[in-house]
Amino acid sequence: MHHDLHLDNIFVDPKDLRTISSIIDWQAVYIAPLFLQVRFPSAFDCDDPYPWGAIQPELPDNFDTLSPTKKELARESHERLRLKKFYELASRKFNPLLVKAVDAMQNDDDPASYIFYHIGQSSSDGAVPLRELLVQIYENWDQIAKKKRIKNAVPNIIY
Repeated sequence: MHHDLHLDNIFVDPKDLRTISSIIDWQAVYIAPLFLQVRFPSAFDCDDPYPWGAIQPELPDNFDTLSPTKKELARESHERLRLKKFYELASRKFNPLLVKAVDAMQNDDDPASYIFYHIGQSSSDGAVPLRELLVQIYENWDQIAKKKRIKNAVPNIIY
């Protein structure tokens, strides 16, 4: 896991801009299970709401009524989302295991996906410790199990 993978740390071949010639800043890199690494590279970090899956990012419905400044912000956001979507689609082809892990995290029908949500939450020191994660799951288990029962319309089943 390379936490500092952004455009300043990626060098491309000046003769062939499609070829990465080197990646620098390896001091914080570590090896971890795939589910701990399921995230977009920081080069694609943004606070824009991201539509995962086969959904094309679009400009807001009220785009025509926005002020020129807000239109420009909307265009910039749209462009960021389009680049992120391109990365997702390329990952689907070239890194299917990563996409499979992200798809599993997107499954609200499975209470097990809750653990991946908390693993994805991190502090400045790294991943949330397992003990804290298990405490949070324990504290929220009724809500998780209730959500599962309602989705499946199967009452009185203990998960």
